[in-house]
Amino acid sequence: AGVIIFVAAPSPADYTPISFYSIMSGEKALKGSVFGSGNARLDIPKYVELCLAGELPVDRIVTRYYPLDEINRGFGDLTGGEIIKGVIVFD
Repeated sequence: AGVIIFVAAPSPADYTPISFYSIMSGEKALKGSVFGSGNARLDIPKYVELCLAGELPVDRIVTRYYPLDEINRGFGDLTGGEIIKGVIVFD
């Protein structure tokens, strides 16, 4: 038994065959999650508040910072698997 949660951002053309018998007999559930299923209107202001208070160590999860004129490089590094979390810095 358990829950299988899809957390990646696949292409709309991606396809995964699933054995319905395996799901049913194993008492499993399938669920998708976008951005952790959070509520951006509530969560983002709270994250900013925690970060500014020094209670959320964002620097430990950021792989690389990019100036705005390198935004395309940042997206390329992300999709190419070079980074986990990139931050665009607006000067």
